[in-house]
Amino acid sequence: MRVIKKIKNKTFYKKIFVCFFVTLIICFSFSINQVQASMLGKSAVDSANASEKQFWEKIRIIKSIFPNQIDDVALAATVLYRGSSSSVLSNQYDEDFDKNDYRNQIQSIKNAVNDVNTSISNKKDNETLSFTKSKDDENSNQIDLLTAATIVMLDSSGWFGTYSDENYEKALAGDRLFFNMVDENDAIGNAISEAFNAIFCTAGAVANATLIPIEFGNDILMGEADVFGSKIGKRFYTMTNICAHGFIGGTMQSVRSIKDDDARNIAKQEIAKSIIKLAETYRILFAEQAECIVDPSTIGGVWKQYDSQWGNISLGNSTVTNIGCLLTSVSMLIARSGTQITNLPNGYNQFNPGAFVTVVKQNGGVTSGGAFAWSGFSSLAPNWKIGNSVSLGISNKSQLAQKLSNELSTPAEGQYQKFIVLQIHHDKSSQHWVAVDSVNNNEVYILDPGGGSGNTLDQNYTGWVVDTYRVMYATDIPFGKVGSSTATNLGMPSCTTSGDILIPEEFGHGGYTVTYYLNSDNSWNWSRDSDSGRLYYDYWLPNGANFTNGIATYDGRFLIACTNTFGHVGDKIDFFLEDGTRIPCIMADEKSQVYVAWDHNPANKWGHNNGQNIIEFEVLRSYANSHGTNPGNSSWYPEWQGKRVASAKNLGSIFS
Repeated sequence: MRVIKKIKNKTFYKKIFVCFFVTLIICFSFSINQVQASMLGKSAVDSANASEKQFWEKIRIIKSIFPNQIDDVALAATVLYRGSSSSVLSNQYDEDFDKNDYRNQIQSIKNAVNDVNTSISNKKDNETLSFTKSKDDENSNQIDLLTAATIVMLDSSGWFGTYSDENYEKALAGDRLFFNMVDENDAIGNAISEAFNAIFCTAGAVANATLIPIEFGNDILMGEADVFGSKIGKRFYTMTNICAHGFIGGTMQSVRSIKDDDARNIAKQEIAKSIIKLAETYRILFAEQAECIVDPSTIGGVWKQYDSQWGNISLGNSTVTNIGCLLTSVSMLIARSGTQITNLPNGYNQFNPGAFVTVVKQNGGVTSGGAFAWSGFSSLAPNWKIGNSVSLGISNKSQLAQKLSNELSTPAEGQYQKFIVLQIHHDKSSQHWVAVDSVNNNEVYILDPGGGSGNTLDQNYTGWVVDTYRVMYATDIPFGKVGSSTATNLGMPSCTTSGDILIPEEFGHGGYTVTYYLNSDNSWNWSRDSDSGRLYYDYWLPNGANFTNGIATYDGRFLIACTNTFGHVGDKIDFFLEDGTRIPCIMADEKSQVYVAWDHNPANKWGHNNGQNIIEFEVLRSYANSHGTNPGNSSWYPEWQGKRVASAKNLGSIFS
């Protein structure tokens, strides 16, 4: 047991104790499988590759629990920087992963932060604080890249503070797993930091010596990767190395092997800069690609509480149709704000009032009578905050417009954009809630979830009285900025919902076909000197010859055949279904457009079967035979079933 007495700087040492205690929880309570993504975030979100989805799911959960301390893009960039292949993703996939269990594990870290913070705050300056190290378990010597990066990022944020690229860059280039932000001139702080790292990291030293080095794959930027494995199918970076050499030194042997201290530190700093630069690049890409917006304007201007998609969801003894005006109004403002959407419930692949109500109900945000309790949405919109409730009793339009205009012109907490819902009565009827869209020329424009089709209070209601209004805001939406929320089931920036190659309405209704991709599945082989052969022999085979749910994949994209209307062999092509679903593909073979006698349903420029079968997947014969021959059925990508292929976008060749 280690005892520290007479703590004088509570704020600093709160962080020290929290770091230590929380890191114990992280590494002794659970071990996250190493997963590296093989593509940029946008593609990873939408890719059908389960290991990529799991990677982003973990990042989303971490971000939702620590919304201020964690930057999800920088966290992803830290792992993606190392480079990867589809085979690595497949090997690192955790079949036992459960997002609810994982969320509980991450939440336990947050609880520990709060508990330790509270306990230390209640101590007197001269009171002794003590702790004992937890007993090692079988995974105590193991830590993966994502876990390590999370610890370093929380450490750089001060555990209670806010993420910054500058601090994270410094922590990445540090010499420890945590306590990297201790001032080098603070002798006491450094002594405590060294002691805690030594105590915590010693446990892995003996076990580390017994682990067997295994080939991890290409560390494309630094050369040799320093990875050890202790479980079949799961690979871990040793905690000991990260503790002793910092994040970069601990995960890159090529850096750690540099003998000169100054040269090694320079190398680490350059890599840290590169990681931050990669994060900045991703942010730009995400901003450019976040066009798949969920905005009420895309469905006629407003969401209505009586919409059949969510109107029948129960609220107490009633339904959203009858009493869901407030929940629907808040949903519209969240969508209009542009705040981050995360953790959509099962059955939803976009944010809407149904998703909002479902999550709120699951988290106790609806009273027994069906009223919204202004809570229960943090897992869905972690940055959304509920502000003041203001009593009015105003029935004069000019007075109301002036009041709301003044409110909207003042930022929440001095920096965030405000959003407002109004509680009204009209014609002496029961209460109703509407969202404020804007205030202009003494007119209050509203988003009315009820039956009104107008844009203002006067147009929709006579004899209205505004009883109260409620202010809301999002801590990721600065004052003066209003966007439209991106929303995917993973909570990362989304994508476009259509391409610029538009397929006429009469085509694309025929579902999907297949051809077999392995040479051993066919009576023929891919020609070595063709572009199809080049893709097969030089790209697909060397990178693991992967199939995702029976479909050949490379770099997170399905290998397909299609006509040259959409491109050429080697081109990355996004196909979009009529509901906006994106199918990321690489053209592996060109489908003929020439009529042949044996084909009773000849092709045209769009595809076979008179342009109805546009996408032909390259598949594994045995998988296709056991899953209904073609994908898009109840057991093989049912989310594609019955949906027309509506458009496509060519993103360029992998050969260039």
